[in-house]
Amino acid sequence: MSEAKEARRALEIAKDEITSALEKAKRIGELLDAGWRFDKTLIETQIHLSSAG
Repeated sequence: MSEAKEARRALEIAKDEITSALEKAKRIGELLDAGWRFDKTLIETQIHLSSAG
């Protein structure tokens, strides 16, 4: 395999790995956001119940 083909293949592999990492990071961000919304809702519910009782 020529050096150019090897370099192209290495770039393809790097691109795939970067794409995969970005997708994972996006998913982690979505999970963190969902966790924050859950925590916020839980806190708001606790405050509401405290003031109602």
